[in-house]
Formats: sequence, structure tokens, C-alpha cells
Amino acid sequence: MLSNKTNNTINPLINKTLKFCLILIVSLFFFNCEELTGDSDETELTIIKFSPSEQSINTNTTATLDLMVENLSEPCFALTLQLSYHSSFLSFNDSTGYRSGDFFGEESISFVKEEDSVVYIAISLIRGEEGIKGSGSLGKLVFLGEKAGSGTIQLQNSKIHFFDSGGDEILIGDFETETATIEVN
Repeated sequence: MLSNKTNNTINPLINKTLKFCLILIVSLFFFNCEELTGDSDETELTIIKFSPSEQSINTNTTATLDLMVENLSEPCFALTLQLSYHSSFLSFNDSTGYRSGDFFGEESISFVKEEDSVVYIAISLIRGEEGIKGSGSLGKLVFLGEKAGSGTIQLQNSKIHFFDSGGDEILIGDFETETATIEVN
């Protein structure tokens, strides 16, 4: 049997250990509840896609795709991107095949160049304007159906770049892109 003196020194040690464990359990419960209720700082994934994602047209007629951005969480002053398409079934005219969207507004500047089935697009706000975030249309792309077949229009993820007003690239983190398919009959 333990002496009274030993028992008195063990009780404070047990009490401190129990208090520590209780604080630890309550803390873990609090942080887990925060994750379950969605009170975290996570933002939605940025998506760049075409709308509609599928179209069917006849030869010598056009299909218009709206190039959309969704959930852009960082203020963006400019962006560059590349998309590829199947030139065996579709054609794109870089002089007439692009119209600006509403995301950057009416006062934005756009440059479009098509070369070897790749469309290069650069869009920028005018100097002195604030960067834009959120969702909207980057522009409309018009493709002509050349001959029967199915053509996929695909964004090249590694060639999408976002910039701030100083010209520095903004790291968006993970973002998704979605393709579009145009069926030419």
C-alpha cells in the first residue's frame, strides 16, 4: 500500500494529466466541428470551359462557343491562353472568329492569332483599372464546319496564365478546364 505522502504527490500529477487530456479532446472536437460546418477558408475551384460543351452543325455553317471562367478568386488584370482544335473538320478565322466577352468589360483589349490548329488569345484590361475576379464570359469563338466529322476544342492547361496589373503572373493554384465538341454533319 502507498503511503499518504506518496499518494498526495501522485494526485496532483494525475489531475494535471487529466486536465491536459480534457483540453486536448475539447480542442480536437472544436477543430473537427469547424471542418464539418464548412467554416474553413477553402475557395471554389476555378474552371475555364466552353458553353455549350457540345454542338451539332452542318458543313459551311458556324458554331459559336462561349469561353467562360468561373470562380476566379484572385483579381486578374490580364490572361493568355491557347486552345487547339481539329482543323480537318473545323476552321477558325482569327480576324472574325472572336468577340470579346463581358468578364473584362467593354474597355478590354484582346489579341487573337490562329496558327496550325492552335488559337492564341491574350485579353487585358486597360492600364489603371483594377483586376477582376469572379465569373463571366472571356469571349465568343466562332468555328466554321468544313467537312463531316467530330472536332474537339481543348484548352491547353499549361498555356493558361493569369497576370496582375504589374505584369506579374498570378498563381491561381489548381484549376480545371473543360473541352467542347462540335459535330459537323
